[in-house]
Amino acid sequence: MGITDLGFSVPGDISVIGFDNQRFPHENYSGPRITGICQPLYQMGLDSIKTITDVLDGKLKEPVTRLYDTTLQEYETVGPPPDL
Repeated sequence: MGITDLGFSVPGDISVIGFDNQRFPHENYSGPRITGICQPLYQMGLDSIKTITDVLDGKLKEPVTRLYDTTLQEYETVGPPPDL
């Protein structure tokens, strides 16, 4: 059961935000384009490969933490909060 099946509207009653800005909802999906948090997936993949290679080559022995910038790509599924 979905949000609209329960009598709610997007974004009128509920805002919906996905992650990774995926663009392939279920094939039967006919709703608005989903707002999403975007990550630099390509760069994250490259950095992961380099880190794994450095570990395997013995160049890296300590845990690694990396922070990446994210952005909000706003489409039709977010709106202002409702008046209460």
